[in-house]
Amino acid sequence: MASCAALRALAALLWVAAAYPVVFRARPVQALAANWGTRALHPLPGDITVRLLRDNGFDKVKLFEADPPALRALGHSGIQVMLGLPNELLGPVAASVNAAEQWVLQNVSTYVSKYGVDIRYVAVGNEPFLKSYKGKFEAATLPAVQNVQAALVKAGLARQVHVTVPLNADVYESLDGKPSSGDFRPDIAGLMVSLVRFLLDNGGVLTINIYPFLSLYADSNFPMDYAFFPSPGAPPSQASVQDGNVLYTNVFDANYDTLIAALEKHGLGAIPVVVGEIGWPTDGDKNANAVNAQRFNQGLFDRIIAGKGTPRRPQMPDVYVFALLDEDNKSFFQAANQQKAACNFNNLSTIVTTDPSQGTCRFEIMIDTGRHELTGKSAAGRVAASSPWSAVLALGLAGLVATAW
Repeated sequence: MASCAALRALAALLWVAAAYPVVFRARPVQALAANWGTRALHPLPGDITVRLLRDNGFDKVKLFEADPPALRALGHSGIQVMLGLPNELLGPVAASVNAAEQWVLQNVSTYVSKYGVDIRYVAVGNEPFLKSYKGKFEAATLPAVQNVQAALVKAGLARQVHVTVPLNADVYESLDGKPSSGDFRPDIAGLMVSLVRFLLDNGGVLTINIYPFLSLYADSNFPMDYAFFPSPGAPPSQASVQDGNVLYTNVFDANYDTLIAALEKHGLGAIPVVVGEIGWPTDGDKNANAVNAQRFNQGLFDRIIAGKGTPRRPQMPDVYVFALLDEDNKSFFQAANQQKAACNFNNLSTIVTTDPSQGTCRFEIMIDTGRHELTGKSAAGRVAASSPWSAVLALGLAGLVATAW
């Protein structure tokens, strides 16, 4: 007998910001950045989101698309922005410099000059060379990057705003498992060299998305402790990789350095490489839970605070954690406002009146649709009392104040 809530696991893995421990002072933390996804049907107000960023030490944020409310809220906030140009626009922008100029005018120039948004990067596409796309965006990506760069130059923004391309970690590989053997995927090796060379020549950076969780998700025999950062003083994982004089004790370091080795092989080792996405889900898989998410994120944040990078890049790069907020437009039940009729599925499901949660598998109400009275002059208090975020927000902000160092 399936509950309606149980069906939410079919929609997508949930990458929940609530699992991230709040450990930062209000001052910005070097290298700490966040992804702000805007595919939400019950969006947190922009000014509240900006406050959450600033209160927790984030001074950089990545938007996957030019969302007007988010961009306006970021104006004069002191937060640097990486702004995404979605994959579906790669073709039109690659085919026309005028299309690139119009996009830059509407989504970059306007928000920089009119609203004071500190846009530093345009992320052209999102993982366009992903294997599962089967080459769909390969031909358009570099021309789109070139046209966006030309548009930034024409707009007089090229010194402030640079181009990048967020890539999935499947664009490189190591045949023997050692980072030093890293090289680009053979089918896109030439394209990668041309792309990175253009970014390097024009002051851009390379952005890479690394999810150690996916190693566990893809291989049930993958050593679990190798997916996490080792605790101080703990013995290295038995799965650690010896690469010459370097011992790799976790998959993040090995993965990142595999890319660096690939870049160095092609004379591109000078390109800055930022981590565009990294995080751990709390639902949708046996290893996706709040305990593991906290363990991974705490280890990551400890590394960021310490400024500790990898063996090949000792200084920690900018790291955009995924994600600041849940996007309820990605899990079905929340997108339907948690209405029971949405989960009928031709009578294949049934409504239950008792909580089906068992152990660590929790089925919680994700949207509070009740009415709550809020008082005070805080940002939280300005949320409309009928907003489904109101009560959750008040508790969340109180928790931030109570637990922050």
